Amino acid sequence: MLSLSGRLDFHARQVFHHAMEKARFTQSNHIILNFSHVPFVDSAGLGLLMLAHKSLGEANSPLSLEVSEGYGLQVLT
Repeated sequence: MLSLSGRLDFHARQVFHHAMEKARFTQSNHIILNFSHVPFVDSAGLGLLMLAHKSLGEANSPLSLEVSEGYGLQVLT
């Protein structure tokens, strides 16, 4: 499980991309992103999630999200 904190937006792309590449090469059976400490997600953040989903899917590592109530859940819903 990877716990995210802070805003998931354009400025987070390099850190997020690096974390997803690291997760991809660990050969994990399943990657879970914990969004409980993510107060903001914009369209760039959604794009990052889509790219991570595609990249991890190609590596046969499913991606799931754990989202608590709040703004993050509203955006993702």
